[in-house]
Amino acid sequence: APESKLAINNLGYSASGAFRKPGPEAQPARSPILIGYVGRLADGKGINQMLSAIERLPKDLPVSFEFRGVVNDDAGRAIAQRIESVAAIHSNVRLAPSVTPDGIMDVMRSYDLLCVPSVAFENGPTVVSEAHAAGTPVIGTTIGAMPELIDSGVSGLLVRPGHARELTEAFAAAAKDPAGTVDYWRSR
Repeated sequence: APESKLAINNLGYSASGAFRKPGPEAQPARSPILIGYVGRLADGKGINQMLSAIERLPKDLPVSFEFRGVVNDDAGRAIAQRIESVAAIHSNVRLAPSVTPDGIMDVMRSYDLLCVPSVAFENGPTVVSEAHAAGTPVIGTTIGAMPELIDSGVSGLLVRPGHARELTEAFAAAAKDPAGTVDYWRSR
């Protein structure tokens, strides 16, 4: 089919920019940056790897982390407890209430980056499309469709699943140089 006849519908989010936060020229990322996680608190979502990455970061690095998720089972409760235990040691980490569909775009706009650290298969995580619709870059893994949704180095960054050290490096790079990472990714 000719390219002019193709259209992409990103799960109902308009390409008009109605949901987008101002661009980096109008509202550059400020220090400390805020990196969020939104999704189920479940095995396979890579939250434990994200927490391991956070624990490796220098405590004086200008970055904060917010986890928002739904707990559906004992594994989810264990993950929530692990987040709380990391937050007790690292004041830049917090577990926030889950977000309703009506509030998701406000939450996405509040983040400088979204992290989707999945270690199990992801078809096409809706949360990545929501973040991009809000103008928020994404750090994700090379699982499932994420490489199709995240142009690594352009609209975010891809790391190998289960590699907490790579997440640590990505978080540190973004915190040390928000203009060269977060703002650069937002301008694409």
